[in-house]
Amino acid sequence: MRASFDEEKLLRRASGIAARELRGGGEARGKRAEVFLGGLTCQGGVCRFDSVDALCPRIYELCDSYGLAVPMLQFLCGAALGAGEDCIVCRNPLRPAELQHLLLPARGLAFITTGEGLRYAGKPYRRLRVDAMAEEKLTCAEKAHLRLIRRVRRALEEAVASLARAKRGHDALEAIYRPCVDFDAVNALCETEIARLTAYLP
Repeated sequence: MRASFDEEKLLRRASGIAARELRGGGEARGKRAEVFLGGLTCQGGVCRFDSVDALCPRIYELCDSYGLAVPMLQFLCGAALGAGEDCIVCRNPLRPAELQHLLLPARGLAFITTGEGLRYAGKPYRRLRVDAMAEEKLTCAEKAHLRLIRRVRRALEEAVASLARAKRGHDALEAIYRPCVDFDAVNALCETEIARLTAYLP
């Protein structure tokens, strides 16, 4: 995919966004916090875009099914930190080495990645179709690789369905044993164990 992708064009777009959105920054370098905004659960893929909406009224949506927007997010993160902005960097739960979303709460600004299985229900401030920048130049071999990626994604969806079945089994089992458990004693034991573990902290 990257062989046919015009990354320089994407970074030029990122540079233009940074010049427009990050003017008038502070002198000190910003701080970086790293989090996961979502993950795969028994309810399927979950991403807390409601948290993004609460922190950032202006959202740039990067439509990217193939992970090609990562260099743009890295560029914008570096530019924001250099401009003195504190950043919340959201890692990809399936590929933690990669950035997936970037939030700049002090600016009320966010850059989110969407794609197959990860949709944003709100109305973005701007939308950039990264997919289109790649698909227009795909070779036959890359199209075949893309079909493989989609098959793997379907396999992951089957894994999520298995998680959902396991959750239903757990709920049925819990309904049986829960009335017989002394949860006050369980909580007291938990507090004792927490105290024991925190005693090792410096």
